[in-house]
Amino acid sequence: YVSGHPLERFRLELAAFATTNSEAIGDRADGNDVSLGGIVQSLKVSYDKQGRQMAFVTLEDFFGVVEAVVFADLFERSRQIIRTDAVLLARGRVSTRENEKPKLVASEIVQLEGLFDQKAAMMEIFINGGASAKLFEDIELLLRRYPGPVGVQLAIVSGSQLFYLIPKNMRVRPEGKLFEQLSQLVGKENINFKPVT
Repeated sequence: YVSGHPLERFRLELAAFATTNSEAIGDRADGNDVSLGGIVQSLKVSYDKQGRQMAFVTLEDFFGVVEAVVFADLFERSRQIIRTDAVLLARGRVSTRENEKPKLVASEIVQLEGLFDQKAAMMEIFINGGASAKLFEDIELLLRRYPGPVGVQLAIVSGSQLFYLIPKNMRVRPEGKLFEQLSQLVGKENINFKPVT
C-alpha cells in the first residue's frame, strides 16, 4: 500500500471491538467466540445445499489474512457491505481443523466506518493515584473538546488497588488527534478501549 494500510484510520475501532487478529486467532480454541477486523481482500460466492448463496471472505489485517465463512442467512443480510476493499468487523466462532488454517464462522458482520456510533464502547484511562490535580483538569479539558458517543472511565491506580471514576455526562468521539494528545498526557499504554455489552 503506497499511502499506508487502509486499516490505519480504524486502529481505535479495532482496539475497542476486535478481540483477536489473523495471527492470534490460531491460539484460540475451536468454537471460541471472537471478533476480528480487516479489509476484504477477496470474496468467493458459493451455494449451500439448499441452493442459497453463501460466501468465503478473505479478510486482511495488519498481521496477515484469515478466511471468514458467511452462511446464507448472514450473507443475505450483509451482502450490500461485503465487497472487495470494504473495511469490516466480523464476529463469530473459531473453526480449527487439523492441518488447516483457522477460519472464522461469522455470525455478524458490520462496517468499521462509524462503528462507535452503532455499538456501545468505553474508553478507559489509567492514571497514577499520585498524579497532580492539574493532570486531571487537563484530561477533562481535552476530553470535553471531543464530544461523541463513547463513555469514559478513569481508573485511578493506587498501589495494587484500582478506583474507578466515571465522569458525569462525559462522552467522547475517539479519533486520532484526541488519542495523540491524551497519549502525551498519560502515555499510550494507559489508554484502553472496550466494548460495552
